[in-house]
Amino acid sequence: RERSCIIQFRKEASNIIKSFKIRLYPTKEQEAAENKSEWAGIEFVQVSRFYPSSKTCSYCGSVKKDLKLSDRTYICNMCGAVIDRDYNAAINLSRYVI
Repeated sequence: RERSCIIQFRKEASNIIKSFKIRLYPTKEQEAAENKSEWAGIEFVQVSRFYPSSKTCSYCGSVKKDLKLSDRTYICNMCGAVIDRDYNAAINLSRYVI
C-alpha cells in the first residue's frame, strides 16, 4: 500500500490577524482535515505557504525564481527537465513529508 497523507499549506500570522484580534487557534478547515486524517489513520502535515513546491525542480532540486502563475509547464534551466507544473509541485510536496 502506498503511503498516504494530507498536506495543507499553513496560514502565516499576518494573514490571521483580523480587526486587531489575533486568531492563533486552528481554523475549522484545519480542524476538519486533522480530524479526518486521524480518523483514517493518515498523516497530517502543514507546509509553509512560502515553500517553493512549484518553483523547485523535482529532478535536480534547483529553484526557478522567475516562474509565473501563467506558466503551466515547468522547464528547468539547470537540467532541462520538462514537467507539468502541478505534477512537479505534487512530487516536491510528497518528498517534503518523507
